[in-house]
Amino acid sequence: MRKITKPKEDSKTVFLNCITDFSDQDLKTRLEQIASLIATSSQQFDNLIRENKLCLIERNKVYKATKEERIFGGLVTINEVKEVYTKGFAAKDSPGRVLYDEIILSAPYSKCPYCFHRNVGTMDHYLPKAYYPLLSVVPFNLVPSCIRCNTGELRASFPQQPSEEILHPYYDDVEKELWLRAEVKHTSPATINFFADPPEKWDSLLKDRVRNHFSILKLNELYSIEAALELINLEGQCQAQYNMGGAAAVKSHLEETAESRKVAFINSWQTALYSAIAIDNWFHNGGFVIPKK
Repeated sequence: MRKITKPKEDSKTVFLNCITDFSDQDLKTRLEQIASLIATSSQQFDNLIRENKLCLIERNKVYKATKEERIFGGLVTINEVKEVYTKGFAAKDSPGRVLYDEIILSAPYSKCPYCFHRNVGTMDHYLPKAYYPLLSVVPFNLVPSCIRCNTGELRASFPQQPSEEILHPYYDDVEKELWLRAEVKHTSPATINFFADPPEKWDSLLKDRVRNHFSILKLNELYSIEAALELINLEGQCQAQYNMGGAAAVKSHLEETAESRKVAFINSWQTALYSAIAIDNWFHNGGFVIPKK
């Protein structure tokens, strides 16, 4: 996961700005009346996530019943609150679109901060707006994301205990120490298995959250596929090194590549891959060969 600078915009101000162009005056007035709830929910989110207690935020319980029931003091429906995001924030030429674009562009190298591999293509609600509608346009609940990390089981779920809270790019920084590792499977061709192995000195909760993040987002599946393609591209280099200096030359070449990758990004799948094959004698002695079909 990659750390991103947390947006500084005030949540209540963002919410009110999003509804400035709403033509339905009755709806606009009713939405204005819940602006204080937006501010309160935003502050609660910010406070609890710093304490790893985001699971204490009450989720919307009427979502499965009816989306037309007025809640929040009988003022607005869930759909009306969610439309603040879809029509006033994410829609092109909407009042909130400038901030939407700024958040999308905040992802380093335009890569999804959750998996740090696929390109950013959408906006993720860290806590899904279906279950937490008051957080629909809270800036620090909005994270630039690839489409895959923004869909599926993760986005339909909600944390019920601290260990189930996946890493949040605005609040969690796990970039400084190595936790992503890989191992070589002596198959034909070689296959790579990735896993989360947090430092022993980390507290148990952070370890659990890192492992949970890795598991829920199915990062082993993603990285293993990419590694398979990388090994195909690497075969020629390894064969050339082997022809010149045997297994020792292959090992030296892979060690240099691993170190270069590590300097760039300590927890990239490439760093984990090259670190694993750099210490595997079987791989150096011909395990790099891809069987011809």
